[in-house]
Amino acid sequence: MKFPIFASLVFCHLASAVLAQVTAPKNLGKTDTEWNGVSFVVTDIARLDDSHILVQIRIAADATTVYPTFIGLPPPAGFLPPHPTVEQMKDEKYLPLPYKLSPGHLLDQKSGIEYPALTTLPPAPFWGPNAITTNLGPNTWVQLEVEFNAPPPPAPDPDGNVPAQKVSLFFPKTKSPIKNVVVPTNPTK
Repeated sequence: MKFPIFASLVFCHLASAVLAQVTAPKNLGKTDTEWNGVSFVVTDIARLDDSHILVQIRIAADATTVYPTFIGLPPPAGFLPPHPTVEQMKDEKYLPLPYKLSPGHLLDQKSGIEYPALTTLPPAPFWGPNAITTNLGPNTWVQLEVEFNAPPPPAPDPDGNVPAQKVSLFFPKTKSPIKNVVVPTNPTK
């Protein structure tokens, strides 16, 4: 009677370890942000066609992040004063604004040409929104995506090999760009 229970526990443990490895996010590039303990991690990148690139960004809080760490932009009029009136609480100028990836840009490291982020997202694949207002606590994250016009794929060398195309990504609130992100040369199917 004890063996089936032990065997099922071992199986569950092994299955969860395999699942954790399969579902662990990729880290294709990372940078710290102005929010303490919060970083941006590129977890996926896809060339949708010859003219568009989609980038998945994980905004991740580490164990040192103090809850709540507000991810967004302060309201235009500032946060509500102490003991606000009902009219102030209803006034949109006191609502926080979402943090957006769309003011960012992509830099083709070979040509030096900048490509601004687009404000719209493609219908597929859908990895997440491109703007958010939230609070992060320790060891939590949110996923966003952003689309760029793409630099043309690199030409093959004389041997027919296509060199890696590297870009740097610049976003508001990051301390430095995310450098040396490799763009797939072929569109994602």
